[in-house]
Formats: sequence, C-alpha cells, structure tokens
Amino acid sequence: MGFEANGGFLLGFEAQGLAPLMTRDGLLPIVAPLAAARAEGRTLADLVAALPACHTAADRVQGIDRDRAADFLARLDPDAFFADTGEIVGIDRTDGLRVSLTDGRVVHLRASGNAPEFRIYAQAADPDAAEALVATYRDRVAARML
Repeated sequence: MGFEANGGFLLGFEAQGLAPLMTRDGLLPIVAPLAAARAEGRTLADLVAALPACHTAADRVQGIDRDRAADFLARLDPDAFFADTGEIVGIDRTDGLRVSLTDGRVVHLRASGNAPEFRIYAQAADPDAAEALVATYRDRVAARML
C-alpha cells in the first residue's frame, strides 16, 4: 500500500478478493478502518484511540526532470544520505526510496508521476517531527538536484 498526499491510496496486490488496482482509490481509507472495527467488535473511535500517534507531512522540489530524479534515486546511498537522521531498519525502493528508522519515523523520496517535481513525504509521532524531516530532506534534495 502507498500513501498519497492528496488523500489517495494505492493498492498494488490482491487483498482479500480485491484485484490489484494501481490507481488511487479514495474509498479504501474509509472502508478499511470500518471493516477492522467491525471485525474486532469495537467502535471506530476505540480502534483509532488504540493506534500509535502518526503524523504525516509532504512537500516537493519543483522543476526536477523525471529522468534526472530517477538517476539520483538509483545512485543514492541511503546510509550516507540519512546518516545523521537515525539508524535505518528498512529500505523499500518500490516507488522511489522509502526509509524506515528505528524510532518509527519514515522518509519517502520519489519523483512525481505527473509533474516535473520531486516529492518528499515523512511520518513521525508528532507533527513537528514530520515537518522537520520533510524540510531537511527537501533542502538536501534541492541542493543536489537544482
């Protein structure tokens, strides 16, 4: 599954009878928690209250050629690029570069699929931490690509 800043949701695999669909599906983020709450016999409010805090932030660097962005991501050494941010526990290159850190923070770097932009997404336990990650990596990407 993938996050889209515009509220979309990507599903690229078969999930309980749903055929793979590599397009945005705005209903899945609504239906999935409702189905989970019902399956657990809980209210939606109780289900959400039990989840860990997670805040997201997103930004972009404009004027970036997609081929150049793809080359940048292919050559990027995550250990060096994220060295001062925290210990990496997971790397996923399915759609750009998604780095998971030991403290639960995530940074996702990718070329836009529909504009000459480079997207930076982050998630963290509080909104300020998510915004700080986005600002840091927006500036690093801009410094190397502009």
